[in-house]
Amino acid sequence: MQIKAFKSTTIGEIAITKTNPISSGEQLRLMVIPAMNDSTIVNASKVEVLNPYEIRVVNSSLPVFDHTKIVYFDIIIPKNWTSGRYLTSVLDTNGKIITSCFFYFQAGTNAHVINRMHNPKWLLNYSLKVINISEKPVGNFSAFIALPLTISPQQIVSNLQIHPSNLKISTDVEGNHWTHFSANRMEAKESRLLSYSAEVEMKPLIIPQRISKIKKANPYERKFLQKYLQPEPHIESNHPKIVKMAAKIPDSNPLTFAKRAAKQVQKTIKYEIQPGEFGAAFAIEKGKGDCTEFAALFVALCRAAGIPARTNAGFALAQIWERHATAEFLVQGRWIPIDLTMQRGSEIILGSLPLNIIVTRGNWMGGTLAKEVAYKYQVIEPTQKIDVDIIWNIVLSNGNNHSAINHPVINKTVKIIGPQIFDSSKIKPKIIELSKIKIINGNEKQGVDFVKITRNKPIAISKKKQKMLELKVEMPDAIKQGVSFKPQIILINHSESTLTGCCEIREYVDGIIKIRSIVGKKIPPNSQRTIKPTISLDGLGMSELEISYSNRIGRVLAKTTDLISLY
Repeated sequence: MQIKAFKSTTIGEIAITKTNPISSGEQLRLMVIPAMNDSTIVNASKVEVLNPYEIRVVNSSLPVFDHTKIVYFDIIIPKNWTSGRYLTSVLDTNGKIITSCFFYFQAGTNAHVINRMHNPKWLLNYSLKVINISEKPVGNFSAFIALPLTISPQQIVSNLQIHPSNLKISTDVEGNHWTHFSANRMEAKESRLLSYSAEVEMKPLIIPQRISKIKKANPYERKFLQKYLQPEPHIESNHPKIVKMAAKIPDSNPLTFAKRAAKQVQKTIKYEIQPGEFGAAFAIEKGKGDCTEFAALFVALCRAAGIPARTNAGFALAQIWERHATAEFLVQGRWIPIDLTMQRGSEIILGSLPLNIIVTRGNWMGGTLAKEVAYKYQVIEPTQKIDVDIIWNIVLSNGNNHSAINHPVINKTVKIIGPQIFDSSKIKPKIIELSKIKIINGNEKQGVDFVKITRNKPIAISKKKQKMLELKVEMPDAIKQGVSFKPQIILINHSESTLTGCCEIREYVDGIIKIRSIVGKKIPPNSQRTIKPTISLDGLGMSELEISYSNRIGRVLAKTTDLISLY
């Protein structure tokens, strides 16, 4: 059995390729073509289409048919689909793929805008104005301001400029970055301006829906993990109702648990903006909350189930840029991001999209240190106080200006996700004789860009890092699409210390990063460890893979890239 995607026109079916993609308003025809005496016809149940972010945008049941006929579906492509590669599959009754193919979609007149939003580089301007509004001086003023942090590979910070320029940067145990300002004395009516600007390059990071099963275990010491497993203010993972809810979501695969927990949070909480930060217990008792409560309850459920998790804070673009809370859970030494309130449709997407900038990781609620801004000062009289104004702005970077606060606001109507989901009530499958199909330039090789197989060299690693950790990878030159294989990865620790972290394999697909394997591994001093993860790749032609090893705060200790041909 095969499934093929074509442009349906008045002159026939035209093959869709990367250089000849389908566009909004055009008619997509999906053809399910059986082979002679095809036994898979009996189990063929549905046809689905996943967009580049692996969100289901087409879902339709297959009618009963035999090997002498084909089934086809006609779909008019809507305007809000995301540019990129779409996976079309025929599923059996258990949801497993029988056969699949790809087609490419390119947005219309706003293509350049949407593509820029696909891998944007944001310019974040942030300022803190402090004024001593009293008639007497205040002393020992101290302020900590959180800085956006690099979270490889999906969030890369560059061109950070801080004012005053002599301020120092420190890092906490979560890997957060802070700049610290202090003044021994601020006179009456005196003001100070603290600010920074930074470029933040974002790439979509997705955990594929069909990634190999991952175990719950983590390589780190219990002492480190305990912080993310125990209850704390606003993350009350020992609350009886939270414990009971977590127990009803049994699953040994932490990725599946996370998706089910996220759905449970969505069912439990009605989204309402709150005047403060109330957390998980409030959410489950009151049944309402905003992004803070959604993230806190999800983290509490994970902790109650023995999965380390934490909340994050930053900014997100919906209709406008707003402060936003998300979450992360730890699997095999890798923090997996999830945005509880930005999900679209019935599918839960694990990963991060390029409209969400993380500034701090960890519990910022209550009197914790992980706040965006924290300050203190001393007064002579109890009535004295200072006034603090925070001004921030995020726009698309043009690579030149890093100081202007009043940039024009970008078009907030651009949407990366949120497509319409087609179902069987809207898509009417038709059965026709094979002899009646007219295909223009259509054959078995349509849509495949054949490239000469080459082996690229590993990314150069500095001598300092090369002495600490060395990566050796044995990868096949070519593999059949969808077939599982086991690359061999050798991790060599040249240092005198034990290295603990996560080895992962990432695939780069049209600007989207898809994690194909996650394996936590501890490497003793002056020794090596070998891992053979099971992965499978989709698509045809050349695929770029990156293999990296990172520590617990996400710092990359070694990485290399490889190319593999899919046929």
